[in-house]
Parts: sequence; structure tokens; C-alpha cells
Amino acid sequence: MNESPDPLRRGPDDQPGDPQPDKRDPLAVPGDSDQPQPIGGPEPVDPNAREQPVAPEPAYQGEVQRDLPQGYALSDIGESAKASTADTPAAAAPEMIEQKQQAPKPSRPIGVMRSYAVDALRGIAILGMCLSGIVPNGLWNGMYHGYYPRFLPAEYHHDAQPDPGATNTEALEASLDVPVVDPALTDQAAEVWPAVSDPGAFYADWPSFTWVDWVFPLFLFAMGVAIPLAYYGRRAKGASWWAYPFSTVWRFVVLVGFAIYVRQVTPYFIDNPPTFGTWCLGLIAFLIPFAVFARIPKGATYGAWINLRLLGVGAAIALLAYINGRPGHSFSWGNYDIIILLLAWASLATSLIWYVARAIPGLTLIIGLPFAFIAHHQSMKAEWRIFSPSPDGVANNIGDRINTLVEPIWSAPWLDLRWLNNHIPGKLPDALLDLSPLYNFGYFKFVWITVAGTIIGDIIISRARKAANEPEETVERWGYARITAISILMLLTIIGTFVGLKDYATPFVDLGFISIDTPYASLLVLFPLALTIFLVQPATDLWDRHVRVLTWWGSAWLVIGLLLAIVPSGVETMRFAFLEGGVSKGPPSTLSWYCLSLGLGILLVAWWTMWVDAREIRWPLGLLIANGQNPMLAYIAIRNLLAPLVALPLLAPFISDPSLQSLNAWANDYFTPGGPWSLFLWALAQTLALAIVVWVFTRARLVWRS
Repeated sequence: MNESPDPLRRGPDDQPGDPQPDKRDPLAVPGDSDQPQPIGGPEPVDPNAREQPVAPEPAYQGEVQRDLPQGYALSDIGESAKASTADTPAAAAPEMIEQKQQAPKPSRPIGVMRSYAVDALRGIAILGMCLSGIVPNGLWNGMYHGYYPRFLPAEYHHDAQPDPGATNTEALEASLDVPVVDPALTDQAAEVWPAVSDPGAFYADWPSFTWVDWVFPLFLFAMGVAIPLAYYGRRAKGASWWAYPFSTVWRFVVLVGFAIYVRQVTPYFIDNPPTFGTWCLGLIAFLIPFAVFARIPKGATYGAWINLRLLGVGAAIALLAYINGRPGHSFSWGNYDIIILLLAWASLATSLIWYVARAIPGLTLIIGLPFAFIAHHQSMKAEWRIFSPSPDGVANNIGDRINTLVEPIWSAPWLDLRWLNNHIPGKLPDALLDLSPLYNFGYFKFVWITVAGTIIGDIIISRARKAANEPEETVERWGYARITAISILMLLTIIGTFVGLKDYATPFVDLGFISIDTPYASLLVLFPLALTIFLVQPATDLWDRHVRVLTWWGSAWLVIGLLLAIVPSGVETMRFAFLEGGVSKGPPSTLSWYCLSLGLGILLVAWWTMWVDAREIRWPLGLLIANGQNPMLAYIAIRNLLAPLVALPLLAPFISDPSLQSLNAWANDYFTPGGPWSLFLWALAQTLALAIVVWVFTRARLVWRS
């Protein structure tokens, strides 16, 4: 396999620590330009190294030019400059030198840089998903969403318990709406946050929007942004335009395989509860994918590459066969990781839609959003569908027509291949031939987020091309005071959205001088958002204009999401009479959830772009960037590396009590008396440890790619 030049590979005369020039084609767009698929992460690059401008390679200009918008002709800037200097009379040279000295110099090289802001966005999304998986279920709704709390504030704590089988929030609200004041309470955390007797019931009908609800759509958005970047990165290195659909399908197959592997090697899937041998088997399962996904060192032959890949695939299949061949276990395609499977289907559909519509601005949204809306509409409950079927059963409205349109592709009989046993010698297990559990048309509703992400990817590419082909002579970049003010306002907008929408069940928000019913308190974020838009308007520098465009897009999606979250509904019998029941990640997820997640994600990219990409201040986000460049590794490490390490009796030499010899048992015993906040800190500590481990692997160039 031919790979791009390694920007971090040192020559024989280079000194350790010296920043190396980026030898990639300057048309390689920011982000994971040579990444085969969005989730796999881009090539790890030192975030503190300054890239150098490199002239386009003429061999690829003809191919890449066909994909550029009209008016963006490629030119070899370096050769043009040499020719211009050579043709200038000697007498004019002093005047030219004086003019160059008087012209303001740009603060960074003209050229195309990778977008570390997108890397950091992907990093915070993957770490947020990992954190939400190890945070103790049932924390207070401002810290977590959806579960009946494991802890309640003392003033709300009493004996009333909700019915775990309830389908609405009435029982849950009954346990929260009656304050109980115990005069015997002290300031001890265990008494301020008493534990409830029956935690764990999930209430999907409770509308809310917290950080937990944001991390998955944030990763979907980052994946959508990476689709154009990956395509044009490959084209800039000479890849053929017709090869992209085939690589997209292959990436989908690999992701589906990864989804099945990740789920079936999880220690709690192997044995519940896990034993010592189970944890050790989980560690082995963590090591096997290195042979399948890790980058091959430079200089390795193609034979060595293919042999290592085949060895890894064979080891993975053998491990799955062993796990599912034990008593009480059996293989099924339905045992998959739902997160990875959703990413696979969304990536497949979005990549093909963008590939077909990429030449016409806006066509991706025109095709993608209606397609995603149909899948979303069919996934909604009947009482929340915008176009409900006719109650009399007569197909005479738009809801019935949508049902008729989707019915042939809603289910997946075409993936049930058991009929092959009638035409082949022998008999294959039915579990291997029935692939229908892997498909649901409702999965395509998430294309709403990924398709919108491709628009941001196109905007990033447009800025990169302008920087390479239209270098500005005058740079009047925003000062640090302005970008600091913009950053604070964006942060207030993000936090304010969570505060205003975290709980529809709360009757009001008391500001001291006025009480505002929720979720209408979320509209208060329009004030910092309006100030942000005002501050980004006077933009003359290329980077600042780029941030301004991102801010416009983010603000538009956020406002649409806020309006959808508070629009009243005509369903009078429901407690939360809002459109689709209010904002919720579901299931089923709502339109307001898609739009809010998009708006906040774009604003986050705009915020970090000002610092990380435009001004190259990357060290504060170094952990996020490294994890964003290696997300597949982080996703499996949380369950097959970190979980075994905190569960194995590593403290046995120091603690005699067998029940406290693992890090997890000791930490739970130590932090539980402190209530939910102390347990939340333990979850943060584990996530930080995971981030550091992935950072080490990334710096060592052990990056997983599909």
C-alpha cells in the first residue's frame, strides 16, 4: 500500500525535537486528509509543529482541478514567484525590495493547514462518550439524563418510588415534586445526597438536553465534517475520483465488523459478572485489533502488510468463535455495538450523497435532509409524528403516503440469506446467514447531522483553497481581546443551552427578579449569541471571515433547535405538550435534538478555530487532539484496557481486604460516601487516564485506521 510522506519522519541529519516540514501536497485539506474513514482518525501530527507551505505537485493538478469550484484555478505559487523575479529588470529590484518591506507580512505561512480544531472536536466527543459510559447511572438530571436518580438531594428524598415499568414520567415526577425536609440532616455529603432504594429505570420520555445527550451527535457531526476532507485529501495525493464509492463501501464493511467485535469482546458480554480470566481475555481482545488497524511502519513490504492484516483478522475470528462456542453462548449478528453500527450506516449514506451532490452547492442538504426526515418520521411514536396516518385506515394523507413509500425498505428481508441453504451443499448455521439484525431504516435519521456536517467540511476546504491560491496582502486579524470576548460568549451560549433545557419537569427558573417557565429559559442564550454575531461581523482577515461563516451556520442551527424545543403541540393529553414531546435523544430522537447538537457543535468548531488553527495555540487541547486522531483506539480501550486494569486486584500487595484490592472497588468505597459529585470525579479521573494512554499511543504513531 502506498502511503503519503510522513511529516514527522526525521532525516539522518535532523535533531530530535526539530519541527519537520510537511511534505504533503499543499492541496491536502485541513483535518484527516489521508484518513480512509472519519471514525478512524487522521494521521497523528505534532500539534505544536508549524507546517511549511509547499507548492502543489504538477502531476496532480489536472485531476484535482476538476473538483474545484469555478474560479479557483490551481497555480504553482513558488514557480510563479521565481519567474516573476527572473523577468524583473535589475533597476527595479530596489523598488520591489522596498515595497516588500513596507507591505505587512502575514503572521503565518500562506498555505493549507490541517484543522486541529476538528481533531479536538472529535476528541472531546469520543472522550465524552467514554465518560458517559462510566459515570454512575442515576446521577441528578443536571449531571446525567434519563435515569431515575441513584441519588436525590435531601429535600426531595422520601419513600415514594416510581414504577420501573411506567411508560411516562408521572411516577417519576411524583417522587420529585413533594419536598421532604428532615431537620436531622447535617452537612455530611452522605446525608445531603441520600441514595434511593430502587435506581436504574430509564425514562426516555423525560425530555431534556444535557452534555450526555450531546456527545454522540457531536461525534456524528465530526464524522460528517471529515467526509469532504478525506475525499479531497486523497484526490490531492492522486487518488482517482471513481475509487471513492468503493472505498466508502469497504469502510462500511470494516466498521460493521468492528461494531460486532467491540460488542462481543466486552468483558461483561463474555461473562457476567466477569472473572479474573474474563478480564485477561478482554486485554487480549484489546491487543488483536492492532494487527488489523494499526499503521504499518515505513519501508514494510506489501507481503508483510497483508500477512499482518490476515493474522489479525484470523485472530479476531478465532477469539469470537471461542467466546460464542462456550456453553450458554451462541453467535448472532444482533450482538453488535449500536454506536459503531449507527456511525457505519450514517457514514455510508452521507458519503454517497455528498459524493453525488458535491459539485452543486447546497444540493447535499436538498437531498440529504428529506431522506433523513423520512427515516426520522418513521422512527417517531405515532402521537408525535408530524404527519400521522389516517385514523380510518384510508391512505389519503401525507403520513400514509410516507408509510407506503418506506414500507418496502423499512424492514430488511433482503438481508435474510437463509434461503442459500437450499442451493448449496451442506448447511450453514442460520445465525450466519440471517444478516437482517444489522439493518434498520430508522438508522438513517442520523444522516440529518452528518449531511449538515459535510457543509462545514466544504467550508473548511474553501478557506484552505483560498489560502493556497489567493494569498492576501493585507492581514488585519482580530486582536486577542476580541477573540477572548467571542470565546466567552460562545461558552456562555453552550452552557446556557444545557441549563435552560436540562429539565422540562422543573416548573420555573428563579432569577431573583423574575421567574421563567422552563424550557423557555433556554431563550436567554439568544443574548450572548447575538453579541457573538455582532463581534464577528467586522472580519477582514481570511481566518476571521472563516470563523464568521461558521458562526452564522452555528447560530442558524441553534436558533432552529431552540424554537423546535419550545414549540407547543396539539397533544393535550400529554404532560409535556411540545413538538415531538420536547427535545430528547430518545429513543426516539427529536428534530430539536439534531438541530441543537449541530448548532452547538459548529459554534465549538468556530471557537477553537480562532485559537488552535488561526493562531496555533494548540497545547491546551493537546489531549483532545491526540484522542481525536485515534478515536477507534479510545473507544475500545475504555472497556478492554481501562476496565480490566481498574477491576483486576492490582492493589493486593498493599491492601489485605480482598474486597478492596481492585482500583475500582477501592475508589467506589472511598468516593461513595461523598455522594454523586465525588463519584463523578472518579469517573473523570478514569477518563483522564484513558486520554493520556491514547495520547501516548498516538505520539508513538500507533494509530488505528480502517
